[in-house]
Amino acid sequence: MDLQANVSFQETLKLPIGNIAIEVKANTAVYYGQIQIPWDSTDREIKLKYVKKREIESWKMVSDRYNDSPWATIIDEHIKNLE
Repeated sequence: MDLQANVSFQETLKLPIGNIAIEVKANTAVYYGQIQIPWDSTDREIKLKYVKKREIESWKMVSDRYNDSPWATIIDEHIKNLE
């Protein structure tokens, strides 16, 4: 998939316990949280845990790695708004 700063897309993550549909809109930084899936259980519940510190760390990792990407400016601005 070619990710460009001006392109929106929808994607379905196919997991052993079911599918998760996500949508990412153009020029928007999105962090859903840490997904917890009980692999050793018959429980099919997916838990989504949001931790602001973890979101900031995640975006900084992406920004550092792809700092020459069109997304870098958008992500850096999003990080500033979170801090």
